[in-house]
Parts: sequence; structure tokens; C-alpha cells
Amino acid sequence: MKTKKARESSAKTLRRIGNAKYLYLMLLIPVLYVVIFNYIPIGGIAMAFQRYTPRSGMFGSEWVGLYNFARFFESPVFLDVIRNTLSVSLYSLIASFPFPILLAVMVNHCLLPRFKKGVQVITFAPYFLSAVLLVGLLNQVLSVRSGIFNMAREAMGFARIDFMGVPSWFNDIYVWTGIWQTTGYSAIIYISAGPAQHSVCGLYAGGNRIHHWRQQYPKPAEPAGTTSLCNLNCWYASYDARVSVCPEILYTLTLSGTST
Repeated sequence: MKTKKARESSAKTLRRIGNAKYLYLMLLIPVLYVVIFNYIPIGGIAMAFQRYTPRSGMFGSEWVGLYNFARFFESPVFLDVIRNTLSVSLYSLIASFPFPILLAVMVNHCLLPRFKKGVQVITFAPYFLSAVLLVGLLNQVLSVRSGIFNMAREAMGFARIDFMGVPSWFNDIYVWTGIWQTTGYSAIIYISAGPAQHSVCGLYAGGNRIHHWRQQYPKPAEPAGTTSLCNLNCWYASYDARVSVCPEILYTLTLSGTST
């Protein structure tokens, strides 16, 4: 009897899967993406316990245990690296938090559909710029010789500044370029949550601005908390990419104890 019931249950499950086969095919793409780009690279963690060489590869390199960790902790720049990394990450998290919310509020209150779509496209487009392209643009804009800012400063009678070589400018350049790049993308969740509340606002706001805000965004903490957690999880990936493609940033971060 148990075998028969198990077979019937399996048959029902297979029929349900067959009825929703196209949904499962759609689900297959993000699952493969997560497996390939999130789970398979986990094996690379083993390199932290090896004296890795490209010639020997991950499976042929010598195992050295905690030697690499001890070397890092004993490094004279260890405290500078930790302090600078924590300061830039907290600065980025705090400074970038309100901009997606403000952008979503302004977009949802815009009465011109074409202008609204244009703003969304313009603010969303920078998110698709790669780290290499973004750092290249920074080098072109902030260059000492041919950068737009320095050319403008020279035209106004001021001296040129090497923005990419001054440690005190690192945090500001990194954080605000990140805000420019990700604000449009981060605002999507707030923009999508706003229109559903417009009809309720029109009926019950009654001219009271505070009540109007509460009716339109009854639980702002939920999407705000979700995006904050996502930012905590994802800031390092963007940070690592931008730092790794720019030697000046890497030098500033690791060797300057005054950058924070």
C-alpha cells in the first residue's frame, strides 16, 4: 500500500511539473546563474590556504595552512587596511541610503509620463557600466592633464589637482560615483511600490501631507530594510571590482593611513 501511495504521489508531482514546465524552464536560467557564479567559485576559497601559482593551479599548489592569514595579520599595513575598508563601507552605506527613496518619491509624483520614463532610463543606465569602463571614465574626467574638472579649474585661475592620487579624495570619489551608478537601480523597488497606493491617497489623504505620505508608503521600513541588507551583501563585490582595476585606488587604500 505504501509503495502504491508513493507511486501515486510521484505521478501527481510529475503531472504538476509537466503542467508548469514552461515556468520551470524560466526558473532554470536564474538557478544556473546562481550555481555558476555563486556556488562554483566557493571552491576558490581553498586558494587562501595554498601558496598558489598559476602554473600548478588550485589542485597542484602547495598547502600552507594559515600561513597567508598570519602574514596578513602581521603586516604593518593591516590596521590601515581594516580601518580604511570599514570606513569606506560605512560611508557608502549611510550616504547612499536616502537617494533611491527620494528618487522614487519624485518619480511617482511626476505627472508627465514621458519625462518620468526618461528620468528612469537616465538614472538606471549607469548601473550597466562595467567597473573597467567606470574607472576609465573617472580617469578621463579627473585626469591632471586632460580632465574636465582640472581644465575648468585652470580656466578659472586655480591650480590643477591630482584627484586620483590624493588619499583624502579616495572615499568621496568612490562613494559618490557608486551612488551615481546604483541609485536608479536601487530605486526600482520603491518606484514599483508607490503607484499601488495612489488611489488610496486620493480618497483618504484629505490635504494632510503626513497622512498622505503614510497612505502612499504605509510600511517604508520593509523595502528600506531589504535594500539595506542587499547593499550590505553586495557592496564588497562592487568595491573589489573598482579597486582592482585602478592601481591608484589600491595604493591609496592599502598604504595611506590618512585617507580616513
